[in-house]
Amino acid sequence: MKNKKLIIAGLLSAAVVVCLCIFAVIMLNKSGISKTPPSSTDYSDAKISIVSPSGAPALSLVTAINDPNTNFEYEIVDGADVLGAEFMAGEKDLIIAPINVGVNMISNGAEYELLAVVSWGNLYIVGDRNSYNGQIAAFSQAAVPGKVLEYVKDEMTEEVTIDYYSSVAEVAPLLSQGAYGAAMLAEPIKTKIMNANEQLTVLYDLQELYTQKTGLERYPQAAIFVSKDAINNKTEAVLNLTGIIQNGITTMNADPSSLRSIDADIASLGFDDIDLVVDAYNRMALDLVYGTDCVDEVKTFLALFDVEYTDTMYVK
Repeated sequence: MKNKKLIIAGLLSAAVVVCLCIFAVIMLNKSGISKTPPSSTDYSDAKISIVSPSGAPALSLVTAINDPNTNFEYEIVDGADVLGAEFMAGEKDLIIAPINVGVNMISNGAEYELLAVVSWGNLYIVGDRNSYNGQIAAFSQAAVPGKVLEYVKDEMTEEVTIDYYSSVAEVAPLLSQGAYGAAMLAEPIKTKIMNANEQLTVLYDLQELYTQKTGLERYPQAAIFVSKDAINNKTEAVLNLTGIIQNGITTMNADPSSLRSIDADIASLGFDDIDLVVDAYNRMALDLVYGTDCVDEVKTFLALFDVEYTDTMYVK
């Protein structure tokens, strides 16, 4: 009889433990995902894959690339068109993309959510006042650059004619060669082109025109989107990586010259001159802000272009 009572007591204790475990799992799932990276630096359990367009968004990865504790593979691509296929394939854990491209892909069924905005407005109309006649060479008509230009062009003091090309790399030579009197450029190509020709000046800062028209301080340009599979099954690895990216951006924002000490392949990110990157860095507008902390900025910006942004599209 005594043994039977011990067995029953043991079974009851086990049942209580199981119930507590189930309760803990339920409460963990309800609590959402913390934006604070775990303190552990052991990331070996899960490799993270990421794809990014070249240029300023890719520069956000430089510290993570240089960190020996990270376990991730990255791919740098030119232009936004390739990224649409990446969203639909669903194979990458993280995709850095123009914000409207990512949200549109989510609307069309891509299994991703916005994790954080990583770069903000970085667009300028550069030209020679002596030869500028209102004709502008621009790029990425269907992505954020083209949409911003179309939205703010009525704030310019003259009527403009805009010819669109696929990328800023295609537009820059047209300005340098004198085919156009003005072109829309982003950093650091803007600084490179202006350093090579002292006749060129900033005709319009598109960020200032956006603020002038909307009253908003800035607009989101590119964001990190995370696959639902990765955020559910590689949570710690994802947050550790984005935490390193965020800390790296903070360090570079405070001291752009710190880029000189980073042992990373700058050329693979779309840059060929570290001095140019350091010179232009503060105008690249890198700042990692998690999606829960910039809902209004993202929603307001996308609404300007008839893109709906709902609370199911970002990580809570």
